[in-house]
Amino acid sequence: EYQYKSTYGYGNIVAKVRYTPTEETSTVITLFRGVPLNQDFDYVARLDPKGKLSVTINNTTWSTQLDSSWAPKPLYFKAGVYTQDNTGYETEAGAATFDVLKIEHRAL
Repeated sequence: EYQYKSTYGYGNIVAKVRYTPTEETSTVITLFRGVPLNQDFDYVARLDPKGKLSVTINNTTWSTQLDSSWAPKPLYFKAGVYTQDNTGYETEAGAATFDVLKIEHRAL
C-alpha cells in the first residue's frame, strides 16, 4: 500500500500482513520510505508453497514466514486504488498507473 503523507509531500510503501488467518488486525511493515507522487517503482509480491511471503521493491527485499494455518485458505491478489479513509472532499480521488501487471499462479 502506498501511504501519501501530505505534510511531507511524499509517501511510504507498506505491507499489511496478517501472520495467521485469525488475526483481526494487520501488522504494518514499512518497506520503502520517501516515495514522491508520480515516482515510478517496481515491486514483486510472492508467496511460496511453504508460506514464505516476500515483497521486493526496487531490488530491496523484505520477507517473513506466515503461519501454516494459511495453507488451506483461498488467497487472491488485487491492484488498484482503494481509498483508506472517509475524510476530505467528495471530489478527492486517487490514480495508479501500471506499466506491467503480471499475475501468476503455479499449481504444486
